[in-house]
Amino acid sequence: MGDEYYTEDGDVDDIACILLLAQIHGDRLVIVISGRDRFKPFMKEVGDSIQEVYGCTFIQEDNLDQLELQGNTNSVYIHSPTKPSSAAWMERNLTHIAAVYRQGDDQSVNFKGSPDMRAILERVSVTLYRTQDTEFTINYDYKVEQQLSCWLARKIYRDYFEFGYRKKFGTAAHLPYCDRLYSNTGKNGGPGNGILEYLPIIETLPPIVLPERLEQSLLNTINSTDESSLVNLRNIVGVLNMYCDYSALIVDDKLPNMGNLKSLDNVIKWPDCPYVVKEFFENVRMKSTPLFDFTSGYWSTHGHCSREELQSAVVQSLKKFDYDMLT
Repeated sequence: MGDEYYTEDGDVDDIACILLLAQIHGDRLVIVISGRDRFKPFMKEVGDSIQEVYGCTFIQEDNLDQLELQGNTNSVYIHSPTKPSSAAWMERNLTHIAAVYRQGDDQSVNFKGSPDMRAILERVSVTLYRTQDTEFTINYDYKVEQQLSCWLARKIYRDYFEFGYRKKFGTAAHLPYCDRLYSNTGKNGGPGNGILEYLPIIETLPPIVLPERLEQSLLNTINSTDESSLVNLRNIVGVLNMYCDYSALIVDDKLPNMGNLKSLDNVIKWPDCPYVVKEFFENVRMKSTPLFDFTSGYWSTHGHCSREELQSAVVQSLKKFDYDMLT
């Protein structure tokens, strides 16, 4: 699982992958959750139910040393940034590990800030799934939601879409990889993923000037000296503020991130919002967040397949969880 830049209930991409692997491995699966403050909320929300149904075990990363591997046929899946202590645990247990699967290359969020783990993985056989290869989404289907009888299965399904919507309101401007997301050269010499989808909207709008409070919050937050990152983030915040009263989401005079983003339920949506902006946010709700981790879990157990098979598999996995919860 990720850390402070995700919601307290966890990244739904992680949950999709955990469900799949729990259904495959059952009580042989141990899931390590990073982020000390996230463990209890995650377990209360979904972890306890998954554990009860499939018999898998959840532990905090801080307690990883308590896990002693046996035999030599264990598999390890690494889908989030790790602490140096986790790398040390890996090194001590290498003789018990037959396969390592990792989501993301050395420049990905998962590994860029984990040099100790990268060093360990250079010495073992690793199956690498690159972010650009594992990205896929599903479209919202009302019939699928209605077919789910268990409230938790329905919530997870809705969260696949609501999470992507919420992510638009929490920036990553405070993080070390700010420029990779928001600068004009963040991705292969072109605009980063954080600004890319906003460019067609921005091109239709007059120059954006933020209200003073939002401008100051942006300056208090941004972890960059790149002028293009500042300009692009200013434009993103401007678009958000055209859609709603974005200043209501400011936290401690800084822009919100996914770790401290408040509920959107009571935030005023402007009735005179430009159509192109309103259409953008309405469309976001109809497509899920990218399910990278599910791809990695599925490919590690079923082999590479098409996006269409992945889209079907993630829905079938959730339907299975729905059935298993009720039986």
